[in-house]
Amino acid sequence: MAEQSDGFFEHDGERRVRTLFISDTHLGCHYSRPDALYHFLGQHRPDQLFLVGDVVDGWKLSRRWHWQPIYNRILDRLREMMGCGTQITYLPGNHDALFRNPLHRRLLTDHCKDLVISDEVVFKAADGRRFLVTHGDRFDWFETNAVWLSKLLMRTYDPLLGISRWRHRFGGSPSGNPYAICNRLKRQTKSIAKFVSAFQQQLITHAERVGCDGIICGHLHSPTIAQSDSVIYCNTGDWVENCTGLIERFDGTLELHSHYQDLPLQTLPPRKQCHLSIA
Repeated sequence: MAEQSDGFFEHDGERRVRTLFISDTHLGCHYSRPDALYHFLGQHRPDQLFLVGDVVDGWKLSRRWHWQPIYNRILDRLREMMGCGTQITYLPGNHDALFRNPLHRRLLTDHCKDLVISDEVVFKAADGRRFLVTHGDRFDWFETNAVWLSKLLMRTYDPLLGISRWRHRFGGSPSGNPYAICNRLKRQTKSIAKFVSAFQQQLITHAERVGCDGIICGHLHSPTIAQSDSVIYCNTGDWVENCTGLIERFDGTLELHSHYQDLPLQTLPPRKQCHLSIA
C-alpha cells in the first residue's frame, strides 16, 4: 500500500479513504447516472460507507419498473466492499422509505447480515468531530405535510432534466454535466433558495440539539459544505444532476468530490485547522 502526495492511500488501483458518503443515487430513475456512480465506487475503498438515502427510487419503480444491468453491478460492488471489510450504513430517504418498515428492512438484512439500517446515526470523524447523518426528508415541510405536492413538483422537474440533457447532447461538452442547465435554473430561483436556507437551518438546529458538531445529509441534490457559528452543514449532493460524494480522509479532512472533475469542489480541514477552504 503506497501513500500518495494528496494524503490518500493507493491499494490495488483504488484510493483508500476512511469514510465515503453517497446519497440520492435514484436507481430506477431514467435520469440517474449509474455508470458514473459505478466508476466512482470502483475508484475508492472506504473503511466506512454511508448510503444517505434515496439509493433506490421507489416512487419511480412503483409507477414503471426500470432496472438496468448496471444496477446489479453497483450492488455487486457494494457486496464486494462489505466482503473486504467496509462497514456499510444505510439511512433511507423519502424515495426508499419502504426500508424504514421493519418487514421490508429484513429483505436487505437477511441478505447482508452486517448492513446497518437506521433513520439517523452519529458518525465520529478521525479528528474527533461528531456528525449526525440522516437523509433529511423529515425536515422538509413538503415531505412531512404535503407529499402529494412533492410528487407533483417531481413531475415538473423531470421534463426540465430532459430538456437539459437534450440541449447538452447537441451543444455541450462530451465530458460535461448533461444537467448543468437544470442546476443553474434551480440556483437562480429565489423561492428554492429560501426553501434550502430553511431546510439547512432546521438540520443545524437538530444537530445542535443532539450535541453534534455537524450534520451530513442529502435530499436536496445540492452539494455543499458550509459552516455556521457552531455547526458544520454538509450535503453530499446526488447522482442525477451533480454526481458528487463526500469523502473523509484519514486525518479527518472532509472533501466533496465530483465525477466531472478531479479536484474537490469543497474542502473542510480537520478540527485543528479552523478555516473553511473552498476550491
